[in-house]
Amino acid sequence: MTYITKNKKGFTLIELLLVIVVISVLAGVMLSVINVNVIRGRARDSQRKADMGKIQAALELHYADKRYYPPTGANWIKVRGGTGTVDLLTAALAPTTGTKFINVVPGDPIGNTTTTTPTTPCSALPATDADYRYNYRVGNGNSIYILTALMESNTSDEDSKCDQLSNWGLSVCGTANNVACSCGTGATVSVDATDICYGVQNP
Repeated sequence: MTYITKNKKGFTLIELLLVIVVISVLAGVMLSVINVNVIRGRARDSQRKADMGKIQAALELHYADKRYYPPTGANWIKVRGGTGTVDLLTAALAPTTGTKFINVVPGDPIGNTTTTTPTTPCSALPATDADYRYNYRVGNGNSIYILTALMESNTSDEDSKCDQLSNWGLSVCGTANNVACSCGTGATVSVDATDICYGVQNP
């Protein structure tokens, strides 16, 4: 009886190490090309736009019921989100008692939502409380509004820039109040130069 033997060849240790090195180099190149932080920022920007839509729907329900949008006085309101009296908009749309126009008002995904100054104008907020946030203000006897969000990606506001909204030039903002509209921290701050500002307004 004749037995046929086959030579079984495998990878040597050096070959395996070379493959691991090549894969590591390629992975490093891919990570440098694909910026994870940019991708995450764009994902948060998408969430911000979705949040704007939810708040808008609640604002229209409020208007249909009461015939005015939630008042803010002469100030911009930082929307901290949640329920109750954490800010004037949340208190109007998602009160702890009474009619709720939305179950929970969304807040910015990475914004500071803990500061307990619901009536403080955005332009007067401390720097630690003036980063990523949603802002809200009404005008013309509570018949118009602007709702804004600060974005992370410099292209996320291209479809609805704050200062291109028709309400921006009315009593809600106006040229002199661009800093307040963007919640800037100084009188020379321009919304275009410092903030990537996405905005929506009443239909």
